[in-house]
Formats: sequence, structure tokens, C-alpha cells
Amino acid sequence: MANANSGGWGNIGKALRNRDFRKYQIGRFVFQITNWMYKVAVAWMVWQLTHSAAWLGIFGFLDQATSLVVMPLAGVITDRMSSVKFLRITQALLLIHALSLGALVITDLLNIWVLAAFTLVFGVLSAAQICGHSCSERQPSRAMSGV
Repeated sequence: MANANSGGWGNIGKALRNRDFRKYQIGRFVFQITNWMYKVAVAWMVWQLTHSAAWLGIFGFLDQATSLVVMPLAGVITDRMSSVKFLRITQALLLIHALSLGALVITDLLNIWVLAAFTLVFGVLSAAQICGHSCSERQPSRAMSGV
């Protein structure tokens, strides 16, 4: 039987008892779910607009390739400002992005090129958000210091 101080799964309960740590993990969970939902919805819209597997691949690239450029730059920014402030800014921008895209879909003004631009913007914001989460993990809260 493992000692309680040896790490592993035994300390999860201790960490989850801290309100700040729970809020942080719930926020990360919600971000991951909405990120996944967005990617599925965009793939569906690309298919509806083009019926092309090549376009699906291009959009997958647009979404992922932005991370290579944005994450180092976002890391520099998060090192110079509060990670909480940075995460709030990126969350607000993601909300504006989602509402704008929804408005374009509802008004039937969406075409493949506009969707490509939105996908690039989402890739930038998503990469920045991930970088902000990583930065906040480097600054552990009291909940994580006991783990």
C-alpha cells in the first residue's frame, strides 16, 4: 500500500478540496469541451459548404499550425502580465468570436473564406488560451503546493 505522502492518486482529494483549484479545473474542462465542440461544428460547416475532404484537411492545418507561431509569442506576453488577466482577455475574445460566427451563420453570410479567417483567429486565440493555462500552472496555487 502506497504512503499518502508518496504522491499519485491519493492527493487528488486534498487538491480538490481547495475552491480555487476546483474553479481552475472546471474552467479548463469547460474550455476543452467548447474547443472540441467548435472544431466539430467547423468541420461540419466546411463539409456543408464544400463537400471536400481536402478543405477539411486545410482547415485542420489552419487550426493547428497557428499554435507553432502563437504559443511562443503568447508565452512572452503571459510572462509579463497576470495569467488571470490574460485568460480573461482571451476568454472575452473567444466569446466575441463565437457570437460573430454565430451571427454570420444565422444571417447566411458565411462562405468558405470567411470561415477560414475565423478558423485562423480561433487557432490564435485557442493557442493563447492554452499558453495562459500553462503559465498559470507554473504559478501553483496553494491547492497545488500541497500535492
